[in-house]
Amino acid sequence: MVTYDHTIEQNLLALLMSKERINEYIKTLDFKEQSEIYDEFGIDLDVLNSVIEKEVDEEGRVRLTWGNQQVS
Repeated sequence: MVTYDHTIEQNLLALLMSKERINEYIKTLDFKEQSEIYDEFGIDLDVLNSVIEKEVDEEGRVRLTWGNQQVS
């Protein structure tokens, strides 16, 4: 599966991996690291890093944004 930065597909893939992490916790009551889930499916962890952006405002508050796809 090929995904490109800032696309809907990449956002969906990251969302599915987050859902899988929650499912694993519910099934086993064991909290797996995000990297373990990505390794299990053979996905590079950089996919998640390119989807979530971290910003700090003037007052020092951290803001995380998910997804920034360009639709034309």
